Formats: sequence, structure tokens, C-alpha cells
Amino acid sequence: MGRCRASTDKKICSSHTSACQLSAGWQPLDPTCTLAHDLEAPTWDESYFGKCAGSDDFCAWSSGDCPKNDGRFIWANPFFANSVPDVKTGACVSNTQPHRQTSFALPVPKSARRNRVFIHQAHGG
Repeated sequence: MGRCRASTDKKICSSHTSACQLSAGWQPLDPTCTLAHDLEAPTWDESYFGKCAGSDDFCAWSSGDCPKNDGRFIWANPFFANSVPDVKTGACVSNTQPHRQTSFALPVPKSARRNRVFIHQAHGG
């Protein structure tokens, strides 16, 4: 997670430069930004995501996640919050783990993997 550092963006934590109103203010990999929370800001204490606005509105990691030819990407805005519970994601499931455990991994975009953002894994029985 990174931070939209421009005052027009309210200095919020977000997922991608495209989620900032002023992309020049983007700071990638801010250690005070977690997937869900902003550990630095006194006012906006969550992390925020942009939105794909079209026939199927949904919160998204970046503008690249929006369907082509169907609407537009709207940057992150704490006044019209798109936070972690609202972000459209999927999970990869594998049941090839020892002792019959099921492994779930949340995929992240290639840009996040290049920047060494971790992929969260959880195990269930």
C-alpha cells in the first residue's frame, strides 16, 4: 500500500497511483499504510480505493481493473469511502497442502507483485 501525498487527496492511504487525484503525489510502499488502516493520519484512519463506475460499479485496486469500454475509474475519496470490505477481489484455492488443509491466497495485480507487496495466505481445515 502507498499514500496519495497531495493535499487535494487528503494524504490518504491507497492501493495505486491511479487511485490518487494527483498521481504526482503518489508514494509507493508507505510503511504506515496497511491494507485496511492508515497508522499515521489523525483524520482518515482507513485505507481507500478507487471505483470502477459503469454498469457494474465496484471498488478496485487500480484503474486497470475496470472493464474496457464500460464506464470509468474514479479515484479514491474518503468522503465517498471505498474501503477494504468493498474492494472486489477473488481468491485462489488449493487443497494440495499436507494433512488435507485448504490454502487460500488473495491475488494482487502484477504491479503490486513487482513492488514486493505480500500475498496474504490463510489456512482452513
